[in-house]
Amino acid sequence: MSKIKGEEEKKVLSTKFNLIEVVAVMFVTVIVSVTITIFVTHVTRDSAKKVKANSDLQEVISAYDTIMSEYYDEVDKKTLVNAAIEGMMSCLKDPYTEFFDEKESQDFSDGLEGNYTGVGIEIKLDDSKRIVINRVFDESPANKAGLKAGDYLIGIDGTSTKDKSLDDIAKLIKDEKKSQVKIERDKKTETYTMSKTKVDLPSVEYKIIEQKGKKIAKIDISTFANNTYKQFKKVYDEVAEKKVDGIILDLRGNTGGYLTTATSIIEMFLNKGDIMYQLSSKGNVQKVKNEKDKVINEKVVVLVNGASASASEILTAALKENLSSEVVGTKTYGKGKVQKAKKLANGTMMKYTIQNWLTPTGKEIDGKGVEPTIEVKMDKKYYENPSDKTDNQLEKALEAIVK
Repeated sequence: MSKIKGEEEKKVLSTKFNLIEVVAVMFVTVIVSVTITIFVTHVTRDSAKKVKANSDLQEVISAYDTIMSEYYDEVDKKTLVNAAIEGMMSCLKDPYTEFFDEKESQDFSDGLEGNYTGVGIEIKLDDSKRIVINRVFDESPANKAGLKAGDYLIGIDGTSTKDKSLDDIAKLIKDEKKSQVKIERDKKTETYTMSKTKVDLPSVEYKIIEQKGKKIAKIDISTFANNTYKQFKKVYDEVAEKKVDGIILDLRGNTGGYLTTATSIIEMFLNKGDIMYQLSSKGNVQKVKNEKDKVINEKVVVLVNGASASASEILTAALKENLSSEVVGTKTYGKGKVQKAKKLANGTMMKYTIQNWLTPTGKEIDGKGVEPTIEVKMDKKYYENPSDKTDNQLEKALEAIVK
């Protein structure tokens, strides 16, 4: 509490000092010139705003001091401060404005950055509740050590994984600089020791599908992380070398990510000068145009569903309205908000809305979504046996791209 009070005293002293400076400068400007008077007026207004802000916060500080000094039970300072910030965020009545604690903040940051520090495995629970390695990432410590998808994870650093949750396992792996991983493969156990490194999470994958004598590249984008554009560019370069006849962009289940990443990908599809999207804030609307030359000339069809949101919708709308690309699937989620994340000094994070975004032609997306040009609901057969053969949405996208 003394530290917080000390910081407040510094703020109050700083504010008083600023006001004295302003009064002195105002006196001089009356004598010197009208031009400087205008400048000082702005300074005075800014200072007044700061004084009012400090005054408004006095009640919050008073409530904090009262609880810390008079409440009958022990209260954790950090928990109290976090609750105050979370309370302010919730009062905004915006479903996308959130407060994250330290763990949530780190998980959110890892997802957006597209990498994390670890050994490079994706784990899941199988039907018998055993922890199995679902995927081993390329160029990761786990990949280099020889771990494989399908290996059962039975121990980490001498601790059994039995009855542990996936979060517990992730924490065990992150706790040490090196991890000793014990696995079971073909009923035999093996132990691997590996150092943790920064591991890139793959967010772009592709496959080539032959359809009616044509080569179609199906490119899946799972999120718009900080490194997704780099991955997409690399994938497209490989696709272009194969001289494909068309591209199916699969954005199903992609809930969004960085607007800047989506923008970089959109720029590859559109002509210079095309409107990519519009941004709206406090009554002002900005049309954001492509300033780069078009790179991708192949015909494009987009796959979406109800979980395609935010940056996915921005990309979908840009291709639909500029290129008349077919959009196959079901209506998208409908998140038309641009957000900003701010990490606080104590490791927590604020995520808040700063703008609305609109389609290139100015259509509202928030709460409405992007309508498909070819509506196709996923067949039950796919959920019973997921594969390209049972994916009727993909089948319709292939029909649309080769016609």
